[in-house]
Amino acid sequence: MKKRLAGEQVALSQYLETLLNDESSRRTGAMARPVGPFECLAFHVRGLMFAILRADSSGVMTDPSSLRHVDRKNPDLRAHDEPWRLGAFRYRDSEVMAVDIAGIVIPPDVRAELADPSSAPVAVILVEEGHIGIVCDSVPVAITVAPDEVCWPTALNSRPWLAGMILKRCALLDVPALCAGFISTRSQGNSIRSGG
Repeated sequence: MKKRLAGEQVALSQYLETLLNDESSRRTGAMARPVGPFECLAFHVRGLMFAILRADSSGVMTDPSSLRHVDRKNPDLRAHDEPWRLGAFRYRDSEVMAVDIAGIVIPPDVRAELADPSSAPVAVILVEEGHIGIVCDSVPVAITVAPDEVCWPTALNSRPWLAGMILKRCALLDVPALCAGFISTRSQGNSIRSGG
């Protein structure tokens, strides 16, 4: 168990270092840089920490009875050309498309080194007015971030979903850019570009 954990930590460190240092992956963010402290929701996916602006969230689902419809190990829910899509379910009179961001933001070779997800998520963060649900392996926690704690990208980026890195340990996601990929892929029937 300790050997696997050490391997996961090495993979995590290498991946985050690549995100920070890869000049080809930097961009001028579509997300406006805050001038003062801002609120985020931080959560884990496959052992990696991510955050989104709290304002981008429509809510968080943690009720096990609601989450039983989201099963990341059920191959019937995954489209062959959309490995991030986990099907859809009804919640508060809306259809929610469940997505596993690991299929988008974590390259396949890094995903192979990380912990396998449990079959059911611990939580789902609702975004895009509750029409998209990001599956999480931990209950999201609210954090306050100062702008100087973020390593902001400085050039054009092949990863438009990456808004920055918080304290070199947490990827700050640009939710509108991330969801634009889900929505355009869904309407065009094409697969979205992976984060590698």
